[in-house]
Amino acid sequence: MKFEEFLNYVKSVGGVDTDGYYGKQCMDLWNYYCREVLGITDNMGALYAKDILNNSNVAKYFKIVKNDPDYIPPKGAVANWQGFNYGHVGIVLEANINNFKCLEQNWSGKCELSETLHNYFDGTPLYFFEPYNRKNIDVPQNKRTHIHLPASVRTWRIYPLNKAPVVGNECGQLLPSKFGGLDYDVIRWVQENVAVIKTRDWGEVQIYVGADTDAIIS
Repeated sequence: MKFEEFLNYVKSVGGVDTDGYYGKQCMDLWNYYCREVLGITDNMGALYAKDILNNSNVAKYFKIVKNDPDYIPPKGAVANWQGFNYGHVGIVLEANINNFKCLEQNWSGKCELSETLHNYFDGTPLYFFEPYNRKNIDVPQNKRTHIHLPASVRTWRIYPLNKAPVVGNECGQLLPSKFGGLDYDVIRWVQENVAVIKTRDWGEVQIYVGADTDAIIS
């Protein structure tokens, strides 16, 4: 499962419960991520998140970094807090020198899925696990830079940047037939078939242009 597919899925179902105990805990997300995205078949479990470091398989699949003021974890790394009674674990979505954002479960104690911005130095030991296998995390660089939506298509869904580009999340529609076709430069690719473009009326949006559409990519 690709990283973006993983994000879209767990968000669509409101989190995962892999063992059937105590609802959607942080360890359920950890186990699901290891299995589905990283393709790890070894047992990566632990009783509590603070015990993950005791699993000998962790060093086999991850570079382990203890909190370092000069280290910025990449997307797809795993943050592991050793404090907070039972510890905690989350999947890094983005990071900079000041803070990092994680997808996690039960951060608030309500067994809910959330995206939370964290400070590196919050008084508890913090480790990052950086996966050696990133093939499902990194989006291949797509050298195609131009999208043409032909005049034969009446409408085309577009999606906001902060939501999954799936039907139901659209923020509006483009009207290629009204303008004799539409052309856009690709700002960046967020998935193999999903690009960010800048439109006149909607600003920067995501657009799906897979092989099952009439889009012409060059």
